[in-house]
Amino acid sequence: ELVAEGSDAVAIGLIDQDGHGYLDGSTLPPLESGLTYQLWGVIAENGDVVSLGILGSTPELETFTVESEVAALAVTIEQSPGVISDGNPDGAFVGTF
Repeated sequence: ELVAEGSDAVAIGLIDQDGHGYLDGSTLPPLESGLTYQLWGVIAENGDVVSLGILGSTPELETFTVESEVAALAVTIEQSPGVISDGNPDGAFVGTF
């Protein structure tokens, strides 16, 4: 489960043994125009944070792929079209494995 402080919304994420990931973002609140949700992974081996995809302003069931073991997932709110690195931690939905 990915949760954010002060929010009742919960996103559910999982990654299978082949690196195929799924995120149910259907309970995340819709964002205003010009904003997007962005999915991040924290690599278990070194703690690097990498973008796993742009989810849009009203995510549903989203798919992604990872090539390394991921210790945690996070969903941030960014200005569209998203950012390359250093996602916005304010209001982030975070969950660990």
